[in-house]
Amino acid sequence: MTHDELIVLARQWLLRPWQNASHYGHGKCSVVITDMTSSAWEIPDAIGWYNGKSILVECKVSIDDFKKDAYKPFRRYTDRGMGDYRLFMAPKGLLEVEKLPDSWGLIEVNAQGRTRVKHFPEKLEANKIAETQMLTSLICRLDVNPGPHVRINRYTIGENDGEPRATFAIQSEEEE
Repeated sequence: MTHDELIVLARQWLLRPWQNASHYGHGKCSVVITDMTSSAWEIPDAIGWYNGKSILVECKVSIDDFKKDAYKPFRRYTDRGMGDYRLFMAPKGLLEVEKLPDSWGLIEVNAQGRTRVKHFPEKLEANKIAETQMLTSLICRLDVNPGPHVRINRYTIGENDGEPRATFAIQSEEEE
């Protein structure tokens, strides 16, 4: 299994209702970002948001990659990292729960690509500034005409003294 294949599975996992949703709260993520660079230092393999909470999934296909991850500043100082909940996703048997960083969870993937949460994470203090930077970067990259069910309005001139101002609104057609 490749790293890119795991990222696809992580995205799918974040977008579907969880079998044990009571551990995290309710349901599934409404926004998921995978492997995106932004002004934030961290580049999560997958991160999703729901009900004001965030879940980060880091994909690992080798022990060496897992060990290198521990030296990143946002791993050594947990308050610098993204994700209220943080999990590793790896092929079944690659990682041991006992060797995970404190408060991290583990999602195992079997040979058929099925995922199972082997160890649930505990809630951590997430770097909300970095998460906001990532979401802002995503908004800036949105297509002007994203599709038939979403309308984006952009206003570039404000009404106060002609000062430039930007407003961004997304509304589904169902809300009209």
